[in-house]
Amino acid sequence: MTRRHARPIRWAAARFGVCASAALAAQLWLQATYRQVEAPVALAVYGLETDAATLRGWYADLAERSRLLLLIRTEVVDLLWAVALAATLISLVHLVAGIGARQKPRLTEAMRRWAPLFALGPTFDLIENAFSLAMLTDPAGFPNWWAMAHGTASRLKFGFSALSAVIGLTLTAVVVWSARGGRNIAE
Repeated sequence: MTRRHARPIRWAAARFGVCASAALAAQLWLQATYRQVEAPVALAVYGLETDAATLRGWYADLAERSRLLLLIRTEVVDLLWAVALAATLISLVHLVAGIGARQKPRLTEAMRRWAPLFALGPTFDLIENAFSLAMLTDPAGFPNWWAMAHGTASRLKFGFSALSAVIGLTLTAVVVWSARGGRNIAE
């Protein structure tokens, strides 16, 4: 690897490190704030719920125990987590593309071009959070379809996250294999 080639990779690695650190910090903060809510269900269960009456019941329980504002704070922290995760995924794709740019220029250029698609999971997390925050503006009277939209966005978040993981791992393996000159990765 030439010095000229190493510098952009170092910058890409630094960007990835900063983004990943921010995402980790946001995730830890998210888990801590949700624990304070003392919600009746896990965060993933809450996100997947599509029944408006069930959500209203959970909100009523939280309001009765003066925990609703803590849930709102959790949703705001979740916005930060989604943005940090999106930045992490995009910076990781750019880092992997930089590593393999000499061996697979067309593949890595396509990876760079399509990197934002790896952030579809976090994008749907932002949409889910927007519906959560909207429902929390009127926890007893929000429109029923908001609950369905909230749960659907959550399902899309998980689906696109899984798809990004599979595609990302596959592309990473191809780039690493190519960077090693096609030799066995375990060598």
